[in-house]
Amino acid sequence: MDTKFTFKVKDWNADGSARVEYTHAVLGTVTKPVFIPLNFSEEEQRSSIMMQFPSTMFHSRWLGYLQREAPLPAPAAMEGEFVFSLERPDDNLVEQALPTVKV
Repeated sequence: MDTKFTFKVKDWNADGSARVEYTHAVLGTVTKPVFIPLNFSEEEQRSSIMMQFPSTMFHSRWLGYLQREAPLPAPAAMEGEFVFSLERPDDNLVEQALPTVKV
């Protein structure tokens, strides 16, 4: 998935409060109130906007996207092979070190 996001300042006040629209090509748009230090340089203002990026909102959208796009969960091991001692079936299997073989 593309990791590029864009932002656009929708409106602002002289005190630095603003509404910024963050956009991703697949995940859509999130508008968030932010603070922009208007007496700082353009680079510092951009950094301020990027630091206030609503990552948790986009993360939850990304998880929803993965859920829609991903195949249904399935067992990781459809087949396998193991050894079980029939001589002592009452022993605790967790404590026994039985060899296992991946197929």
